[in-house]
Amino acid sequence: GSCGSGGRLGLARSPVAAQSDSALASNGSPYPEHPLHGAPDRPDRLDRPGKAPPFSHHQHQHQHQHHPSSSSSAGAHSGVGGGASGGGAGGRYAGAVGAAAVSSAPPAPSSAAAAAPTAVSAQQLMQLSSQHVQMMGVLQRRLDQMQKLKDLWSRGNIASIRSVLNMPQDQAVLCDFARVVMRQNLDSALNLDACQALLPILRELLSSKYPEFVDTALEFGEVLLLKFGKLIAETRTTCARIPERQLDLPREERLRKCSSCYDQFQAMGDFLATSPPDGPRARFPAFNVALKTFLGSC
Repeated sequence: GSCGSGGRLGLARSPVAAQSDSALASNGSPYPEHPLHGAPDRPDRLDRPGKAPPFSHHQHQHQHQHHPSSSSSAGAHSGVGGGASGGGAGGRYAGAVGAAAVSSAPPAPSSAAAAAPTAVSAQQLMQLSSQHVQMMGVLQRRLDQMQKLKDLWSRGNIASIRSVLNMPQDQAVLCDFARVVMRQNLDSALNLDACQALLPILRELLSSKYPEFVDTALEFGEVLLLKFGKLIAETRTTCARIPERQLDLPREERLRKCSSCYDQFQAMGDFLATSPPDGPRARFPAFNVALKTFLGSC
């Protein structure tokens, strides 16, 4: 049952392998005859790395003689494949079970039934058409308003944003603007006048029924606090020490702007404090803590 494997593995040469080598010149083929089949043993029939050698009929009988339980295991293996090549009673039984399982499987839906289009009624088409006109109007206004905000930004006059936006109709426009500023890190172009103009609109956006609008308002408010919080706190602290009879108009104007921003940030803090535990307060814990620290410092 070795089939000359010892010669190929570099072990002692067996008589069968020696006979195969001696027949190299007599069989008219550059390959030796196979010791069991007699045909030239071509490279495609030799053992290759990673490929199991083919079993001969004699090897199969030899294994069944030494392993009585191999009949049932081989039968079960052949039964899984369909039970077509013998393998004992176990193979026939397993083949019957496999055939029964295949025959009991539900039939696959036909491609024609799966690809059948769903009929659309005339009423549904009319409803979609009417909503289409309305949606096109909403999107066109949104585009026009964004173009106006772009013009304000190019002129450096974002403090006049209130004259362009009509809340709550333009809540989506404000969210688009805020997302662009945050995504492209354009907050460096904002000044205290812009902060004073944007914070009241963001506070109104907190009352929106859409959670994503509320989240955008809080995200943008956090950006403004990070940029102007220190300036607002220092201005309010230093101006509080100035005597009332001392006249300093520029400083008083800056104090007025900073106090207005402080009030809006305080309104945002109250909103977070009164929100549900699983609401915006849970989604913005860092902003909530930063607001408390800022409001307590000035």
